[in-house]
Amino acid sequence: MIPALIVYVHVRGAFKPAGILERIGPDWPPNARGARFRYGDLWLKDPDAFPIDPLNLPLLKDWQMCREGWQIHYAFRDVAPDGWGQQVLLAQFPGERMGIIEFLAASGDDKVGCLGFGPLVKGKVAQSPCRLAPDGSRIPESPVRSLQDLLEAAEALHEGNPLPQHLQALLDRGSSLGGARPKASYRDEAGKLWVAKFPPRDGSDAYEHPRVEAACLDMAEACGIPTPARQLVLLGSTPILLTERFDRVQTPNGEHRLAYLSAQGVLDAAPDEFYLRKKYADLAAAARRLGQTDAGPDVFRRMLFNVAIGNTDDHGRNHAFIRHIDGKWRLSPVFDLVPHSRSNKMVFGLASGHVPDMQDALAAFPSFGLREEEARAIYNRVVDVVASWRQYMKARDVSDKDMEAIASDLADFGGLRQD
Repeated sequence: MIPALIVYVHVRGAFKPAGILERIGPDWPPNARGARFRYGDLWLKDPDAFPIDPLNLPLLKDWQMCREGWQIHYAFRDVAPDGWGQQVLLAQFPGERMGIIEFLAASGDDKVGCLGFGPLVKGKVAQSPCRLAPDGSRIPESPVRSLQDLLEAAEALHEGNPLPQHLQALLDRGSSLGGARPKASYRDEAGKLWVAKFPPRDGSDAYEHPRVEAACLDMAEACGIPTPARQLVLLGSTPILLTERFDRVQTPNGEHRLAYLSAQGVLDAAPDEFYLRKKYADLAAAARRLGQTDAGPDVFRRMLFNVAIGNTDDHGRNHAFIRHIDGKWRLSPVFDLVPHSRSNKMVFGLASGHVPDMQDALAAFPSFGLREEEARAIYNRVVDVVASWRQYMKARDVSDKDMEAIASDLADFGGLRQD
């Protein structure tokens, strides 16, 4: 088990050591552990220094404990693999007893955000982070390979099959990414970093997620919601959705990594708390606490859109904030937008409840600092766009069968427009 990690922050094109993350508590089970973090003196004196989490990890010299029962501070949990990423690492280290710190240490350099991690060896700090196996030994980074190789590796892992020998080195490529679905980081020939999302071949999906998600992002963009660049790529007959990493920015001095915080952590919600005792208005208020004074209309628009497409998987880790080059925190572009039929309850509350109802969502407008005419204009734009959802789906070659599979998830827009 790994007792401590050096935390690095990527600034001005390079990593700088910022502090130490130390495990406390028993070796096993992992859920009995805790952690504490302390900024280093050099980071506190650095002119580029900023708090990793301005709300929960301010720039203080003393040790800062994580919340009881959380295992680790949420700013670090945000960049650790979960779901699919943990499945990848468990396949790489079979039989190992891994907790959050071990998952964090073993994940690759393509983590979301600007943080890196490395060992503290005999009191000495390395100049840059590296991957660590659960026993503390170093793991070399593997090169990013072709989409075809990544797809083959993802399919084998998803189906529980061993990887062919030529794909063993790819195990770490998806290990830094969260979520439950097969995905991997992919850098194209131009050097741009993408998230590649793969459909499972076992028929477990009710519809082709990559195509439907691409169409939903197209609709969100038409509604005025910030979205990442995206493209659908066909490998044979298999569609792969590529979404550009919005936490990476190309500058004249090279690639700049943007700090990242999920809404789950910013809202101080427990890691296992799925249905939050929060409303979308609380998400807008959190953005204002981080300095984004104009967040109200943006969050209101996102709320309406999620209700309209039946996206009831709108949990706290599916909303995020990024720290831009100018040092200002803002809501990230949207991601993981697809209809979900498994629940008739939104994670974030609307005006009076969690039932996905457009009128209840519209009624929440005063909480977002909007006048009624402003709210109705936003509402009508969302309604007009999503009312044409079949056209957007057809533009992404979603089959008639798949459109029928999601039809019941989309709002009934008859008479919904507010004129």
